[in-house]
Amino acid sequence: EIAREFEDAVIEVLVEKTIKAARGFDVRAILLGGGVAANFRLRSEMRRAADKVRLSLFVPSPALCTDNAVTIASAAYFNYKPVPISEIKVNPSLRITS
Repeated sequence: EIAREFEDAVIEVLVEKTIKAARGFDVRAILLGGGVAANFRLRSEMRRAADKVRLSLFVPSPALCTDNAVTIASAAYFNYKPVPISEIKVNPSLRITS
């Protein structure tokens, strides 16, 4: 019951804020993506809200709604190079390259 209430609250916030932002920036379409887009209830609530205010909604099939965590973990695994902590320099523009 607690998990369902949490899911309801998160969906409500995501839908309301997305629709508010879309209307505030005068956009005509919304793209729902990432791992959260696999949530059936989020998809249906976003569809209902977008239809209500006449916004187009694009949502990929659930098989294409994956989380980026596996991509980041894979990049870390294949690019792992041990460095002493004292030699680590902060680089906010760091890119993943092959």
